[in-house]
Amino acid sequence: MITSKYIINGRNLDKKISEFVRDFNRSAYESIYNGGFIRVFEDASLFNKNNYMVFIRVDTTESETGITRVEVISGGADDKLFVQSIFGGDKRRAKQFAKAFQDFCKEQLIEYSSE
Repeated sequence: MITSKYIINGRNLDKKISEFVRDFNRSAYESIYNGGFIRVFEDASLFNKNNYMVFIRVDTTESETGITRVEVISGGADDKLFVQSIFGGDKRRAKQFAKAFQDFCKEQLIEYSSE
């Protein structure tokens, strides 16, 4: 399992960040809760013949103070440890979001830090 966390600093960015996360995978299942939402989707690995689960959580509980948090969790039920360690299925899926998110922030001039 691979995880990454981002802290976005800036007022009135929660809607823009939320739109980006929702557009990243439009067919994802979404669970909305007071103060944020979670998006969940499967990502198939044809080489390893299994599915990876990707969770993206957006926390807007501190948006009034200019902080929005995004957490990404990627994992799968893979019993092919040797193959997984070579090709890094979980890492690849976490990196797909990270690259897209970093590009989005750069284009929008949004400051963020990662944990």
